[in-house]
Amino acid sequence: MITRSQLVNFLSFAGLLPMAAACIYIEFDKAVLLLSAYSLAIIAFLAGNAWSIALLSRAHRLEQRASVLVLSNAVVLVAVALAVTIEGGALFVGFAILFAVLLVAEYRFAVFAARPHYYRNMRLRVTSIAILIHLFAAWRVQAS
Repeated sequence: MITRSQLVNFLSFAGLLPMAAACIYIEFDKAVLLLSAYSLAIIAFLAGNAWSIALLSRAHRLEQRASVLVLSNAVVLVAVALAVTIEGGALFVGFAILFAVLLVAEYRFAVFAARPHYYRNMRLRVTSIAILIHLFAAWRVQAS
């Protein structure tokens, strides 16, 4: 029987596969579109997850929870703005920065303190890989 932590780790690392595949085949227009759309979806997913955690956290003051809500909205709005206004490597650098912002927020805001240890470790590893994939994609797009 698979444990919750094994399932979470499997799904999280499997979620990197579309990013990695798009990065490998970045010279094809559809790969750039795939990486852009998938990255935007994952950023929105992570921001939505932050919303859920903040809304369900009753142990923290409203101000602490509101900060998470505002930040997660801002990150999604910036991601959408990047996706519709910026092309090429700069878009992927922007997405890498937004992934980093979400990760740092999970370590800085008190509402995330109750996350299980395995989840914190997984998020650090998966997000670090996602950031590297985006930076590599940015380099590949600029080089082509």
